[in-house]
Amino acid sequence: GWFLTLAYISNLVFEGVALAWLVETLWPPLTGPTLYVIFGEPIRAGGLLLALAASLTIAFLNYRGARSFVLFQNMLTITFLLIVAVAVIMELSFGSDQNMRPLWQAGNGGSWAVGILWVFGSAPMIFNSFQSVLQTIEERSPTTSKETVVRICFAVVGVATLFYLLIVVAAIQAAPWRRLATSGLPAVDALADLPGARILTVALLIALIASLLKAW
Repeated sequence: GWFLTLAYISNLVFEGVALAWLVETLWPPLTGPTLYVIFGEPIRAGGLLLALAASLTIAFLNYRGARSFVLFQNMLTITFLLIVAVAVIMELSFGSDQNMRPLWQAGNGGSWAVGILWVFGSAPMIFNSFQSVLQTIEERSPTTSKETVVRICFAVVGVATLFYLLIVVAAIQAAPWRRLATSGLPAVDALADLPGARILTVALLIALIASLLKAW
């Protein structure tokens, strides 16, 4: 119980900070003046209010019950997938294979294996919603076996892996990966050289915000 509490609190903090960051990238004036600085990062009034408002909205939807929350979740998921699909198609259509070379080389000249270790190191925090597997097993319909739930969980992990690999490949097809390696938002910056880059960038930022709210 304590580990789940710590995991949820860390997720709430991450989601709130990330939401303010994406909104500031999309529309800088919205985040307002700086209230204080912590760990070298400015905390702005608009970003703080936005994070609090999003927290209250999520809490209200949970209070209303599953029907409201599922509708909200489905709308965000469809929006996210449609925008990402358009961005990936544009990147694969107008990108170049030369942007991907060399395939296996770290951005700082070190070993590419370090990047893999960073992914595994962050996985316990990013994937901490696996505790929902237990809830799924408890709430499954009478005709659905536990084995089926486990198989679905494995399938979801596989599909998610392929989905994000596709996003990575499409991004480095659209822009040189060395440039993206130093970017704060590589998936967004990869669109800079494509036709209609401004519209695509705004749309993808909206998709990322939808994804944050969906995960929240």
